[in-house]
Amino acid sequence: MTRVLLDATPLDTGHARRGIGRYVQGLLEGFRALGPSEIALELLALPTRKDHQFQVHPYERRAVEWASTMAIENRLRLDRVIPRGIDLYHATSMEGASRRVPFVATCHDLIPLLLRGPYLPRASLTARWFWHDYITRLRRDARVVIAISDHVRRCLIDRFAVRSDTIVVVHHGVSPFWSEADPSHAPSDAALAAANRPFVIYVGGYDERKRVGALLDAVASVEAGHRPRVVLVGTGAGDAARTLVAESPTRREVDLVPLDYVNDRELRWLYRRALCLGFTSIEEGWGFPIVEAMAAGTAVVCAPYGAMFEAAGGAALTADPMDRSAFSDAIHRLAHDPSLRDDLVLRGLERVRPLTWARTADATRHAYEQALR
Repeated sequence: MTRVLLDATPLDTGHARRGIGRYVQGLLEGFRALGPSEIALELLALPTRKDHQFQVHPYERRAVEWASTMAIENRLRLDRVIPRGIDLYHATSMEGASRRVPFVATCHDLIPLLLRGPYLPRASLTARWFWHDYITRLRRDARVVIAISDHVRRCLIDRFAVRSDTIVVVHHGVSPFWSEADPSHAPSDAALAAANRPFVIYVGGYDERKRVGALLDAVASVEAGHRPRVVLVGTGAGDAARTLVAESPTRREVDLVPLDYVNDRELRWLYRRALCLGFTSIEEGWGFPIVEAMAAGTAVVCAPYGAMFEAAGGAALTADPMDRSAFSDAIHRLAHDPSLRDDLVLRGLERVRPLTWARTADATRHAYEQALR
């Protein structure tokens, strides 16, 4: 029987609350749903991680101050902890690659290389070395590269000369959780207060490519009597809100509510009460908030290009985040046209129907088989 080692350590690192953590958790759920096969799946996991279905090989990632340094140290140590007899290693995050064992790598995005200015400053030699080495390993050593979207696949081929015959596109799934009914217990006081009037919700980070300021500018352009509140969800929302408002006096006209962190149950509750998800990012590898909002029954407004357009699958209202009038008009239309909003909700539910983690796991298993030929 073929033995594949899947790196599950992102579930116990800083990735846990990010897209990579969602990916690993969903992939494990998908493999459980598929059941036994000729491939014996084993996990490389931190000592705190337990999984009774798969054999677990403990691996304690070294915690250091800078993520790029951690990635380098972990990469250098990896081959010392991969057990003997493993046929294939699956690097689920962008920190792992093996020199001893054939490996499959999941490429989630190439943002630091596509938008070098904010992400690869000239002084950060460690980060620059890390990304150069990562692309070199994908191009030279990976048996298969799993791209999470066609957008990532095109970037790998066109911008970084990774061979097309080594790349397979495997879209993320969406957990059934996002479509389940809300429990009867009340949400937190902060969530109740945020949702006590019509609002647009934003979920994600606050770095430059997210263009959250563009969302506030668009909402500020909506006439005062119909202007919705903006609820910002994500670590650092409070600090980001203060910075964004300080950058432009017109943003002070927006009723802004930052919620630094909410659990998934509360996030689902907020999605369902929002006028829409306003997703203004200009570069992503996929777009978890888009598909999770759709699964929860929420209309989505997002950019008309890249992975955002791909994730939305024709079920979102699209507008260029850098065109204030276009994004403002999209929000205005949703506020004034309930039938449009209802149509987007139905289209969104249909769009996410095939996005199951079992399907993702099955496609991943085929990628393993390709890598082992």
